[in-house]
Amino acid sequence: MLSEDYSSTKEARRGIFQQFGIALATLSDECLEHIGEILEQTLNRREVYRLVKDLFKQYQVGG
Repeated sequence: MLSEDYSSTKEARRGIFQQFGIALATLSDECLEHIGEILEQTLNRREVYRLVKDLFKQYQVGG
């Protein structure tokens, strides 16, 4: 079972890719900056997922 929090921002970024199937290198710099801000606020898996999902909707990323 996974821990409730990511152990690092690197692990969180990897988790975002796995969760959404979107390579972070394909995202705009602005979107990546917002992801960085999210990861500075929290490493909680559920919170990161929720915030990134909302961010991707805002930037119309993914399906």
